[in-house]
Amino acid sequence: GLSSDCPDGQKCFGYTPCMREDTFYCGKSFDEASSTCTDPCPSGLDAECPGSETCHKYTPCADGIPEFSTPPPDDSYYCGKSFDDADNTCITPCPSGSAAECPVGEACFAHTTCSMLHPETFFCGSSFNDASSCAVPCEDGVCPDGRSCYAYTPCAGDIAAFL
Repeated sequence: GLSSDCPDGQKCFGYTPCMREDTFYCGKSFDEASSTCTDPCPSGLDAECPGSETCHKYTPCADGIPEFSTPPPDDSYYCGKSFDDADNTCITPCPSGSAAECPVGEACFAHTTCSMLHPETFFCGSSFNDASSCAVPCEDGVCPDGRSCYAYTPCAGDIAAFL
């Protein structure tokens, strides 16, 4: 694309995962936007958000409202081109949950197994919400049928106990 294709005040950057508008939601923080999923901001602009809220990109909201009430620990946030990339490479931590901590073209993903802490919370799924059904535990971080392994699911109790 060209910068002329973008809304006023925005520029076009190559190799970014910007086409995931269904993950852009408003909140006072990334964690709040990710846990409430109430106000979408598909343009990515803060102006779409009520009051002092800002637009946060790459929330898990496209998978439905998350089933956790406590945000995952900071050690589960890693950068990647996708959740699987972040979970498999574990190169760049982004403990704030913000993609601003990530290299260009990468987003920040929660629930990675990078810390390898609390494996009793590791479950397989096509999304965090699917993994939270607690149907298939991860065996050494590996899941069948192309599913991903998610850490800090509610399957071992309230994740607040692990903070």
